[in-house]
Amino acid sequence: MNNENNLATLPPISTSEHLSKEEEEEDEKQETPLGVSSAHEPQAHSVSLKEGGQNDNVEEVKDDVYYERLQKEKLEEELAHLGKDNWFTKFIVQKTWIVVLATIVFAIVMTVTCIALGGFELSDEHDRDYMVWDSIQMKNWDMLELSKEAVQTNYAGGIQPLRTTSIDKWTTSITFECKNCSTILTADYIKEMYAVEQAIISDANFANFCLAVSSTDSSCDMSRSYYSFSKNFASNINTLTQADVDTYLANIRASESLYFQNNVFMETQFTQNNTISQKARAIYVFAGPIEIDGKRWKTYTDDEAGQEEKMADFSLDLEKRFKTVNTSLKVQLYNRAWANYKEAETTINDFSLIIVSFTFVFIYVSFHLKSIFLASCAMAAIAFSYPISICLTRFVFQISFFQSLNLVAVFVILGISADNVFVFTDAWQQSGTYSPLNPDDEDRHNNFQPRMNYTWKKATKAISTTSLTTAIAFLATGFSKIMPISAFGYFASTLVIVNYLFAIVTFPACLIIFERYLSDKCRYRKFIGDVCTRMINKCRKPKVPRTHNQSESSEHVENDNVEQIRANMSQQNDGGEEEQDLEQQERIVRKQSKAEELPEHEHNTLNSERGIEYFFRVYWNNWINKAKIIILVFVGIWAVLAIWRITQFEPATEVIQMLPDSHYVTKLTNSLRNDYNTGENDNTIQISFVWGVKGINKDGVSSWDAADRGKIIWDDTFDMSSPTNQQRILTICDDLLNSSLVKDKKVTCWVKDFLIYASGSNPPTTISQSSFYTQLQAYLATTEGQNYYNDNSIGYLNGTLYFMRIEALAVQKPFQGYEKTNPVYNQWEDLKDNYNKASQTGVNNVIQTGEFHWAYLATEKEFANGAITGTAMSLSFAFVVLIISTLNIITATYAIASITGIVISVVAFMEILGWTLGILESLAIVILIGFSVDYVVHLANHYVESVYEDRYRRMEEALSSMGISIFSGAITTIGSGVFLFLATLVFFTQFAVLILSTILFSLFFALVFFTALNHLIGPQRNQGNMKYYVTDPAIKWTKKKLDGCFRKQEADGSQPPQDAESHNDQ
Repeated sequence: MNNENNLATLPPISTSEHLSKEEEEEDEKQETPLGVSSAHEPQAHSVSLKEGGQNDNVEEVKDDVYYERLQKEKLEEELAHLGKDNWFTKFIVQKTWIVVLATIVFAIVMTVTCIALGGFELSDEHDRDYMVWDSIQMKNWDMLELSKEAVQTNYAGGIQPLRTTSIDKWTTSITFECKNCSTILTADYIKEMYAVEQAIISDANFANFCLAVSSTDSSCDMSRSYYSFSKNFASNINTLTQADVDTYLANIRASESLYFQNNVFMETQFTQNNTISQKARAIYVFAGPIEIDGKRWKTYTDDEAGQEEKMADFSLDLEKRFKTVNTSLKVQLYNRAWANYKEAETTINDFSLIIVSFTFVFIYVSFHLKSIFLASCAMAAIAFSYPISICLTRFVFQISFFQSLNLVAVFVILGISADNVFVFTDAWQQSGTYSPLNPDDEDRHNNFQPRMNYTWKKATKAISTTSLTTAIAFLATGFSKIMPISAFGYFASTLVIVNYLFAIVTFPACLIIFERYLSDKCRYRKFIGDVCTRMINKCRKPKVPRTHNQSESSEHVENDNVEQIRANMSQQNDGGEEEQDLEQQERIVRKQSKAEELPEHEHNTLNSERGIEYFFRVYWNNWINKAKIIILVFVGIWAVLAIWRITQFEPATEVIQMLPDSHYVTKLTNSLRNDYNTGENDNTIQISFVWGVKGINKDGVSSWDAADRGKIIWDDTFDMSSPTNQQRILTICDDLLNSSLVKDKKVTCWVKDFLIYASGSNPPTTISQSSFYTQLQAYLATTEGQNYYNDNSIGYLNGTLYFMRIEALAVQKPFQGYEKTNPVYNQWEDLKDNYNKASQTGVNNVIQTGEFHWAYLATEKEFANGAITGTAMSLSFAFVVLIISTLNIITATYAIASITGIVISVVAFMEILGWTLGILESLAIVILIGFSVDYVVHLANHYVESVYEDRYRRMEEALSSMGISIFSGAITTIGSGVFLFLATLVFFTQFAVLILSTILFSLFFALVFFTALNHLIGPQRNQGNMKYYVTDPAIKWTKKKLDGCFRKQEADGSQPPQDAESHNDQ
């Protein structure tokens, strides 16, 4: 039979399933996917393999020839379209060195500019960094801090007296622990503790940080700067006996007040009836502003980072000092400034892993591209993308905030950039196998224009889709109400876009340079190429092309091979699975036979297939096709379980834990929080009731500077000078003392002490309005009044009481989570509202704040809300991009289902690991959409672009074309993140888990779920094709309407518009 004479009558045959009669009739009325008219379509349909005998063999061969012809027509059409010159690729090819050198100069200038402007300097950390600034809780805290600052900065010309304001972050605990003892409360241990405590006090710098006596006396107030149990025995410490200790402990058991004075120094097992403790601590209160090394800070809020740095240095010196004391006790120091220093030190060490990740990616990219030069270009693009993005973000977009969170983007861009390079290089290598793009003249090394036209357009489409979705996913985090997360989103989005520009501008020029000057000389490339070739040849049978003479007998050889397969299969049991295996083996034989008859340049294309491409095309695709039902059932079960686990996800109770539980800083932090009885400023929630503030003026306030709160707006109605208002405040103080919300009746009410002083009676009585300010000024001259003023309880300035506050210790423990803490916050809010309703004008606008602990409630809520909002935005945009990219609503829906599955799986995995919804987790939920879209979109695009009409061969072509790019992209992304497991910081190790889990789930849902879904119900022929059903009909309708309009104008004797004439002429 002469097959060539019958090609025009060959019908397209679906090997995966047969059409119904109605579908066949409907299909005959439509155009084929490539626009071949139905007049050229065959009218006969092939018979099944069971019934066809020899005929079905011939029809199947015709089917392969038919699709090979369509493949060739598609390739010719693609080459004709993509191979056209455009000014950009023409410039890259003709001005290659200009492109590369201009890019290098621009990158260097931007980098130097960034360094000169301080772009690489990290922003100072602040308590407000991760708070929701527009929440009512944060506003109340800001009003308290601004009112303190306003009074202190305007006192004595803006110069606050030295060390008059205690700073909570500087409050230092010195912990003692005895080894193998029943109690530390023995005479010998108390002497050892006292010796250590005195060594700290005797340090030369102690006087530069201790709390001053008053605003006029800067000497150390030891009664308020130093608290400890051993201090009780200072008068006889050298002669102290165990009997003295036992007597004092007996007094504690007999006196509740004495117990409360000392329990804060002991661990929780120490009670009034059980005066035993294996741990003890001393507490030092340090204050600002400070003066040290010739520098004098104006207020305690002036250059907070600079003052904290001095405090950290002082703490490190104290560590060295008390280690010189001879003691058998385990002694440790802790304050927040010291802990921040340790965290920063660890961060610097961990970031050295960037070099390791960078090196790994460079080695792998070199191996994959078989070129050190091209790998160097790719890594240079990554290296330069970072400073350029910093410069753009900080100095062009004016997003000044930049902290260690932004540095994590390095590990993200390593994988993304490598994926872009792989896609571009694979397209370039593919273009090299097409003879129309590769002239055989002697000047072929200089004539790369056709290849670059094809490569640039083809690769840019894929890179643009993945880069755009990734950038938008990052950009979605920019809408977060939490400033560092928002800043990270904008920066990472900029980084992705800058790296994308390097990929489509600079890297193509590098490819031209390599092909012109290095490809034939690079021994590394030859060596790697030879090694890979030998490895690949061991993995698959080589395709040996036959000569032209052999092709005449190819059909007979092919039929003989098919008949042999049939004979072998007939000896096995009949069944659907054996018939599918038979069809698959026959198809492989015929594909090999047809390959032998292809032109030489198409032989080169087939024979250049790499081992991993062969694996995905043959083995992987066939396995997924057989197991598709099982796979989809498994994914369905997993999705239900994953959604259930997500519902158990709880918000984080702290901003972030930087160091692991095994780290000594974390151990000490947890010990102070959990092992010791709490004091007034230690692991408690201090509630402040504040009068005299109304709001905040935020004109000119930066959205990226946590230290810039704005300016306080005073409450002009505030006035407590009248006796009735004085009495109202006294009533509120008494009410707080008896409130069930207050712990151990710990209320600080300066008004009561002031009225005792002013009235001369206890209990206090009110004083006249006329004498109020006179008495208040006199009270502030006393030590007690000075202490209240320095603690910012009395906001008195220039003869006016601008604000005042009363403090109470909440029963609620901190860091208990939103579900437990928010109801307590609401109770305090209700109490505040009741006070305002029952109060008269002048004292009826009180606010209440738990400072950090109340403000963090809004942060916890925003973690969840931000993750949900960001995910919805990212998924919606990704769906739009997928529809535009694939022009197939069905494929786009399957792709977005895969991406959703990845998100659900990773979030569920986080919850299974015991993570809580904090900074990293809320970030991850959004940005992993950008990670996960890459692999699916590659497969989706190739699936819909295939000339084949059946699901099996469409998926086969997609896996063969993109399997290696997906695999290589996954390797580099995993490799860039896996070294983070060596880090100490929890944030980095968690990020490593995030990268690894995201990539693995992305691979599963792309190569397994998406593939299986398309094998089962993927679109065939023109199903879901928006171009076929929407775009083309719309264009035809528009053209028809325009033609009708033009004809009508001609009939009326009018001239068509000039652009229409031009269009018709063309």
